[in-house]
Amino acid sequence: MDNIVQKKDEVRFHIGLEATGHYHQNLMAFLQAIDDLDVEVTCINPVQTKRFIQMQMLREQNDKVDARAIAEYMCVQRPAPTPRKRSDMQPLRDLSRLRCQLITQRTASPNQPHAILDHVFPEFEQIFTDVKSEPLAWTLLSRYPCPRNLITAKTSQLMSVQAKKGGGYLGKERALQLKMFAKQTVGRSMLFRSRFWSRT
Repeated sequence: MDNIVQKKDEVRFHIGLEATGHYHQNLMAFLQAIDDLDVEVTCINPVQTKRFIQMQMLREQNDKVDARAIAEYMCVQRPAPTPRKRSDMQPLRDLSRLRCQLITQRTASPNQPHAILDHVFPEFEQIFTDVKSEPLAWTLLSRYPCPRNLITAKTSQLMSVQAKKGGGYLGKERALQLKMFAKQTVGRSMLFRSRFWSRT
């Protein structure tokens, strides 16, 4: 940029860069903080540049081609500069983004055991209708993580399974039902380590 300024009397830079998660933020903040040059920066949605490249029918795609496409996009579309963001607001934005990610993970986590059981042993939920709230179900799955383990287990062993000391036992009736379902299951023959079912 300094070399360009030395060759020309008046230069105004309008720089375009794609939004790439949080990776572009440092570069954008650095460019916007330049005071001794006339610099404007536009943060571009990658979808826009992708569509622009498709319109140009460019078959080859690499960093050099992408950079040229962004430059051409800036010349043709002339997007408005992205306003500067207050530096003291960045931590708040980061926390807000993290909160959204954690909410998404929390929503997905309770559904994971059901998805696994649907593949491995769908009949299990005929015994325990609400697996995530049944401590005994988790204890049973941690000891016998797939139908094969239930088939080879002795009925007396299954009968004595309890979620915790002083808690209720599985009992003979449900133990026999589980062994029957395990033999007749339509689930896939997949083995999961018992630690997957261990609750933290």
